[in-house]
Amino acid sequence: MKTETQTATTIDNSIIGAIIVDIRPMSKEEMDKEGWSKNEIPMVLVLSSGTILYPSQDTEGNDAGALFGVLADSTAFGLY
Repeated sequence: MKTETQTATTIDNSIIGAIIVDIRPMSKEEMDKEGWSKNEIPMVLVLSSGTILYPSQDTEGNDAGALFGVLADSTAFGLY
C-alpha cells in the first residue's frame, strides 16, 4: 500500500519573529466558527501581529487538541 507524505501548507511569514503576547482558552465564538464541541477547549497563542494559533486533534481540523512542548532544559510541558 502506497502512503502519502503530508506537508504543511505555505503560511504568512508574519508569524516568524512575532511575540506571544497572551495564552488563553479558545472562546465560544472561536469554537463555534471551527465547528468544535465543548468537550475539549484548546489554549490559544495570541501573537503580537494579531494572529492566533491553536492546536487541532488532526490535520483535518476535526476537533480541538492539546499543545505540548519541551523547554531548553528538556522539561516537557503541555498547554491544555
